[in-house]
Amino acid sequence: MSEQVISSYENGLLSRKLYQEWTNEEWSDDEQDLYTYHNNRLQTFINQFKMGEIWTNFFKKIYNYDFDTSIREPKSLPANLYTIDNYPNPFNASTRIVYQLSNTHHVTIKIYNVKGQLIEILVDNKLLQPGRHKTVWDGMDRNGLIVPSGIYIYEMQAGETRVTGKCLLVK
Repeated sequence: MSEQVISSYENGLLSRKLYQEWTNEEWSDDEQDLYTYHNNRLQTFINQFKMGEIWTNFFKKIYNYDFDTSIREPKSLPANLYTIDNYPNPFNASTRIVYQLSNTHHVTIKIYNVKGQLIEILVDNKLLQPGRHKTVWDGMDRNGLIVPSGIYIYEMQAGETRVTGKCLLVK
């Protein structure tokens, strides 16, 4: 499977990133990031996934600049910024886990049940570059057996940092 990112700009500022996948002999829109600005400052960031023909918000971040402007904003991301989330949530058959790295790291992503028992390893100590990555959990354990409905914890370890999230499997 091949992927591409198409970036759009308005007035010299990034306004949209469209993520596409090559499936069934054509490019299909998969996900998009939308950006809005006020006085050349990022005001909102929205990440959306396409469900059929409808774009659905995954998350939205609103930036507030009502503070002392003598303090300068950082020009780059913090040295160790890691994010992880999943979509759809709740899910039935499978869920996509999307994560962001600010540095090159060996990454491991594991799924646990609420008792803390290891269910599956989705990414196993893989060396990944900074940027956006994704993997899919199909609701099965390490033996290929379908797990029961319930709450599951996904954990990403990147270097010494661990980031977790919850997902709900509904059968």
